[in-house]
Amino acid sequence: ISLKFQVAESARLEYVRLQMDHLESFSFAETQFSLSKFAQLESLSLSLGGLISRHELHVQVLGPDASAQIHGLSLGSGSQHHDHHTLIDHRVGGSTTEQLYKSVLNHKARSVFTGKVMIQKFAQKASSDQLNKNLLLSREAQADSRPQLEVLADDVKATHGSTVGQLQEEEIFYLLSRAIPRRQAIEMLSLGFVEDLIFRVSNLKFQKFLQQKIRVYDLQGQAL
Repeated sequence: ISLKFQVAESARLEYVRLQMDHLESFSFAETQFSLSKFAQLESLSLSLGGLISRHELHVQVLGPDASAQIHGLSLGSGSQHHDHHTLIDHRVGGSTTEQLYKSVLNHKARSVFTGKVMIQKFAQKASSDQLNKNLLLSREAQADSRPQLEVLADDVKATHGSTVGQLQEEEIFYLLSRAIPRRQAIEMLSLGFVEDLIFRVSNLKFQKFLQQKIRVYDLQGQAL
């Protein structure tokens, strides 16, 4: 599946992609955006289903004062494999982009995030932030993170980073001490890790819809 969007001058686009394919299926998709002057883009890509899935997202910033907020979330269990690949291309200056991708993985699940930001020679005053955060709920889960920057201009702001970690036993113990079962405590903490991405969706009804879809998946690793 390949989709292309052109966000016109001063227009605003909120785009949500929800992948909940059968757990034995293969899913491959590409989404491309081009942003004109003063255009605003908010994108959220959720990968929940599929045995192997891959989503490529490309953003071309073609107009000054354009902005993009690019977010992604993967929930993986069993032997699921989720890939997210992004390419953000700042071709003009005075533009702003932000990326935040998260994953929660259990059993032998694996996620791969490859994010590349290019700031071209004449894109002075461009600003780009990129962050990938991963939560592993088992010793066999694996998260690969590959943030990349290619900066050809000399007056820009560009950051990137990634984290991979597990839940802290102190956090779990705090909930256990309040008579919350361990399984529920892990689920509550995992939901807290990911729900901030859902809250970024402006439509409250759609927020609730996405929260329900996430809760269909037991964050300890079993799809219900």
